[in-house]
Amino acid sequence: DLPGGGPTQSPPLPQPPSLSVPGIGDPLLSLERKHVFFVSDLAGIIRGLTVNVSVLTLLTLGLFVASWWILWKTAFGLRLRACGENPHAADAAGINVYRVRYGAVMISGALSGLGGATILVTYSGEFSGSVAGMGFLALAALIFGQWKPTGVLGATFFFGFAATLANASQAEPALQVIPEVVLKVFPYVLTLLALVFFSKSTQAPRAAGEPFEKGKR
Repeated sequence: DLPGGGPTQSPPLPQPPSLSVPGIGDPLLSLERKHVFFVSDLAGIIRGLTVNVSVLTLLTLGLFVASWWILWKTAFGLRLRACGENPHAADAAGINVYRVRYGAVMISGALSGLGGATILVTYSGEFSGSVAGMGFLALAALIFGQWKPTGVLGATFFFGFAATLANASQAEPALQVIPEVVLKVFPYVLTLLALVFFSKSTQAPRAAGEPFEKGKR
């Protein structure tokens, strides 16, 4: 067996490589440690975005740009959106709705698997446990983001900020009086509240979840 592994636990997985913008890490760290109002906080944010950035983060941003371009700038994206909005009109235009929909399901499954793999090789580090409700947050981000790449990106930043705030609060002495379970459920409660307030204005594809029957109008 590999070191760290066992009958019910996998060995630790190697961390993916990371990249940094050269020459700015140390000055930003020095400025952050001076605790200057707003300036040090801004330096910390910039340092977090430019130092030791995982290649998986860059891959995710690249996939966001690619998905936006494919959906809104290519013929395949137009067919895909047509099959989600009005599949019978797409069928009348000569589009193979079954092929497009099955292809979309396979692509989404592959991207979901990539998301799970990212969790394993980053903060989880092993093949054990679960994704801790990340699937629920992903569906909420899809609804909150109006089924559009830019909206989903904004929603994931919102939910990610809530999760990070909850995790960081556990190490803050002033917030240790708050029960740990409250901090852990905070991102999910915030997600539910966002869905309650914005669910009425969601614009899902009109034919989402409806089976397609060729020839039926």
